[in-house]
This record gives sequence, structure tokens and C-alpha cells, in this order.
Amino acid sequence: MFPATIVVIVKEMSCDCDYHLNVGSCYYTVVITTSCSSPRYTRDHISIAFGDAYGNQIYAQRLDDPSRRTFERCSSDSFQISGPCGYQICSVYLYRSRPNDWKPDTVRISGY
Repeated sequence: MFPATIVVIVKEMSCDCDYHLNVGSCYYTVVITTSCSSPRYTRDHISIAFGDAYGNQIYAQRLDDPSRRTFERCSSDSFQISGPCGYQICSVYLYRSRPNDWKPDTVRISGY
């Protein structure tokens, strides 16, 4: 039995957005750097959600993959995620479940 999902709010800020770009599907590159104070590797389940001020939400479930050695201590992992097009990202949430104490350091998101 696992504990409830732990939510880590990495960044949340207000948006002053002038227009809305919810047209089609866009691709985002997400780079997550794991803290050097994390365990050597993790068995935690890691997901991410981010969005804009207009309610466009992008969610990627289960980014973790022990066979690919994701989220090892002092490392960066890059992911390509597709979702609705939006404007300025206002919130980023990392979801971690399981009790392995994985700690993020930075999250960078770029869209194209």
C-alpha cells in the first residue's frame, strides 16, 4: 500500500496574458534536473502537469522509467510532451508517489 500522491509545486505565478492560443496540438520539451541530495535512483512514480491562465493543461503521466535510468541523482532528463497549445505557462506541478524521497532541482519547459 502506497501513501497518497505528494504534490510538489515547483513554480506558480500569475499571468497577464493578452491572447489565447488554443489551436491544435503543440509540442513541449521538459527538462527536469534531479537534486544531488536525492537518492542515487528512484522508484517513485513521477508525473508533471503545467498550464496557462486560460485553463489549457498539459499532463504527462509516469515520466519515470528505471530501465532508462531516469531521475538519477545529479542528472537531467528530457521529455517531449504534446498537448493543447497555450500561451505563457503560469503553473507547473510535479507529482511524486511512493516513498523514495526523490527531489527535483529545476524544471525547464519550452514549446514549439
